[in-house]
Amino acid sequence: MLDRVSDDAFEREHLGGAQALHRERIASRPTFATLAGISGTLGVFATIGIAAGVSGDWQGLVAGGAMGALAGFLGLMSITHSVLRVIVTAREVVLHVGFQERRIALASITRAVPATYDDEHRARMLREGSGDFATITPERKLVRIEYTDASGAAKAAYVGSLQPEVLVEAIDRARGATKGPRVRVAADAPAHELEEDASPASRSREQRR
Repeated sequence: MLDRVSDDAFEREHLGGAQALHRERIASRPTFATLAGISGTLGVFATIGIAAGVSGDWQGLVAGGAMGALAGFLGLMSITHSVLRVIVTAREVVLHVGFQERRIALASITRAVPATYDDEHRARMLREGSGDFATITPERKLVRIEYTDASGAAKAAYVGSLQPEVLVEAIDRARGATKGPRVRVAADAPAHELEEDASPASRSREQRR
């Protein structure tokens, strides 16, 4: 129930009223445990340093304060960076983890494919640089989302997923709905068809010309 309330609050804040067609939330316990453990250890040393500072050791006070601040920061990171959210709306795919977020417009996506974080994808991610979104789950399953940015450059985002095929299907379904069925309009019709469809009034005007 708490997770659900948290998800609802997140979507209200980040989607701006847009409806989520598909959502996936992954909590990484190893990430949380690691960051929380380091934070707790630093917190202990910070307490010792501050206690020494109270006794007159100003260096211990400074060190304790610094470690306390770092412990608090890592504690926050253990909460924010241990949860990955992937949301598909009618307009975009939202990727969010911690302070990192990427919004990819559906119209810019060229394809989305399931993949596994193996040596090949590790090399591709290193070759393509770290400026794009990349998260890996402990299961090493992910989705590669290929798209073009505003300048027309090809980009790729790697997002961890417990069910890559389901996420790919949701993205493809949303892209199909965005494109919609092709509707034949008058501009597609041959010239002679347009002439035959013209009203008598318009034909008479053409004759007077």
